[in-house]
Amino acid sequence: MEEGSLGRAIALHEAAATRAIWATLLAAATRLAVEFSKTRYAWAHVGAFLLYTTSIGATAQTGYLGGQLVFQHGAGVELGLDNFSNDSTLNTGGKTEAE
Repeated sequence: MEEGSLGRAIALHEAAATRAIWATLLAAATRLAVEFSKTRYAWAHVGAFLLYTTSIGATAQTGYLGGQLVFQHGAGVELGLDNFSNDSTLNTGGKTEAE
């Protein structure tokens, strides 16, 4: 793993994604168990709803940390500058020599 602030940010994002996946799987399994057991207990339905709410929060945190990776650290951003020096319109204000 990379060191420094980018490495820490990537590790935080990966950990948040793992939590989001497990929270979503747990919420789905709980909801299926409640549905198939045909339980009428309100606490079971409320518990399943709270687990889904937790999974939504975990997914939102993962998205936020992913956005921080891109906008703060520039992770995954390609700067298409490979032909930058060959651009004939660079110093002419957008006009070519033929104009």
